[in-house]
Amino acid sequence: MLPISVLTAGTQLQEFVIQRVIGRGGFGVVYLAHDETLDREVAIKEYLPAACAIREDGLSKVSRVHPNERRFDKGMRRFVNEAAILASILHLSLPVVLRFFRSNDTAYIVMPYYRGKTLHEMVSSGYRAKSTDDLLLCTLPILHALTLLHRARCYHLDISSNNILMREEMFPLLLDFGAARHVQLDSAHDPIVLKPGFAPVEQYCRHNDSLKVGPWSDIYALAAVVYHLVTGSVPVISPGRIKRDSLQPLTDFASTELSAEVLGIFDLGLRVRPYERPQTVQRFVRALYQALHEANREYTTLYAACFSASSVIHQNKTSVWKPDFTRLKRIIRKGIFSRVGRTPETKAGM
Repeated sequence: MLPISVLTAGTQLQEFVIQRVIGRGGFGVVYLAHDETLDREVAIKEYLPAACAIREDGLSKVSRVHPNERRFDKGMRRFVNEAAILASILHLSLPVVLRFFRSNDTAYIVMPYYRGKTLHEMVSSGYRAKSTDDLLLCTLPILHALTLLHRARCYHLDISSNNILMREEMFPLLLDFGAARHVQLDSAHDPIVLKPGFAPVEQYCRHNDSLKVGPWSDIYALAAVVYHLVTGSVPVISPGRIKRDSLQPLTDFASTELSAEVLGIFDLGLRVRPYERPQTVQRFVRALYQALHEANREYTTLYAACFSASSVIHQNKTSVWKPDFTRLKRIIRKGIFSRVGRTPETKAGM
């Protein structure tokens, strides 16, 4: 992997001025920037794949590295696809795309600068999900967002506790769509993105036709996030569970406040073999609803607020999530940050 020189503070990108780097990975860099036109802070994601591009010190333009020019171009198309995916769905648990533009021989996505703590940061600070409410607040909005993504035939494929931000408004935000794949664009030759402990076994076996990625892959990853929230530990990596599954089931952590029925559904999502998991988010949610109903009727109120038939409308080819905010505010009256401190870290939409 080649060393990457980032844009320096003060660099002008159209109406935006770069302030500092706030995130970086194998596919790009995220900057905090100031929007001079609207006088606001934004996050700008730059396509800058470390394996096939380089920027020399003191320069702004990106150079493709031989012999990886085709990989760079293909990744660029995926970057554009990422922006298109997010722009087509307006949902409180998905980042908003404010702008997309090309410059410096690469491309940029402009998003709001979101404030909050990632679930990973919360767990590292000592937080544990102690009640069914804790789990529902972190997962139901994400599940609803996934139904819309999957309806567009797109899979996230990089869900982890590092990629879910609990915003100051007490809503979870799903970050980092750099690994997102559209079914019609998917290829066995694409680079594999893995988060050990969160990635299902099929993401380790991209050349095995019997182990394809799908909705069940995102279900596994979200169930692994729940495992992390409840136990404080990341699950055993999925390939290590094939011959002998030593992972302690979530139901072992049930309590009077934490429903065994609900934990059992997330255990189902954590099954190693893809065909043993619910095959769609809709089926997973239906099973979760039944478990909630059996555990306590009041839990179904939160479900209804997120998944009522009127919660999604379509405007100009864009899916818009409009949940029942009256119900949600009533349910969220005990903020999740009350147990982890009120001073949130800052994280950008990615």
